[in-house]
Amino acid sequence: MPAATGLYAEKVTDTTANTTTWVDVCEISAASFTAGKKYLILALGYLSCGSGTSDARMRLVHGTTPTEFTDVSSSFEVGVNAKKALAAFMTVWTQPGTAELVKLQISNEATATTTCHLGQIFALKLSDDFTENTEVFEWFNRFLGTRSKFQFAEWDSLKHRLRYARMPIVDVVLCSAFLNHVSDPTFCLAFLCDHAREAVFIWTPLSRHREQSCPMPHWESDSVLSFGQPSYHPNALEWPLCFNFNLRFSEPFLKLCLQLAGFEDIREVPCPPVSARWGEIYSTFKAFLAFRTKSKTSALSGGKAIRDLPGDVRKSTLFLKRLVRSVT
Repeated sequence: MPAATGLYAEKVTDTTANTTTWVDVCEISAASFTAGKKYLILALGYLSCGSGTSDARMRLVHGTTPTEFTDVSSSFEVGVNAKKALAAFMTVWTQPGTAELVKLQISNEATATTTCHLGQIFALKLSDDFTENTEVFEWFNRFLGTRSKFQFAEWDSLKHRLRYARMPIVDVVLCSAFLNHVSDPTFCLAFLCDHAREAVFIWTPLSRHREQSCPMPHWESDSVLSFGQPSYHPNALEWPLCFNFNLRFSEPFLKLCLQLAGFEDIREVPCPPVSARWGEIYSTFKAFLAFRTKSKTSALSGGKAIRDLPGDVRKSTLFLKRLVRSVT
């Protein structure tokens, strides 16, 4: 297999935009691409905004007359100044007959200042270098020393299950920065734990909030699940499935959920040293390796999911049904 051809561009100094006009952050030139070839393109931007009510915007485009890639545009509230958000895109795209540049751009919904503190684009040529659905995974396995197989699936937050694939029972389940992007994170975590024989590895951003709004002091709790703004993607799902961006467990709540799933031996995995910029981005992320200590299944996989009704409630229900029948 030939060596893979990768293209890369970044900007690590601040780029600002304070109008609706799009401002370039970084780009890969047209001359770097090969016309007619297919590329996997990854891009990310680390953004802040000078207003809590004005949306920061970012998009990935191609061509000298900028054309947005499908589903590769974002508009969302970041919060004022100190708060930052990471937006990332991934797409597969075939260069046209005349190769075009690819660049990352930012703007603002109104006149507040959007700042991109870090912008990156990576393009991996798939045509010629790889046979689709085979060699690309062999390359990753060789690079990582693994024997992984890729299978497409999508998490269904409405029915709390996978679509397009069936997940087997495995020794260890790895979940990296995913629970913060589903509207039903406790159900998703339960599903993952149900499919792990020995351990689960979770890497996710955590909330630092504590529930103190309840007037009864004994109800105050560190077990908190916080929701961010609704999804900013162009094809976002409707309420209540639109909350699939920046959901966060508090650390006590995540550990409680793992314990309830039968994984009571929970060990934090320290983050390896990273640059100051990446350290700032991932400062709220933590990783945990939890080992199974009890054989348990959740309500999703055969555990108790319906309460037993007391006898007097059942009798009242039967009486009401008979009364309705007699009236109708």
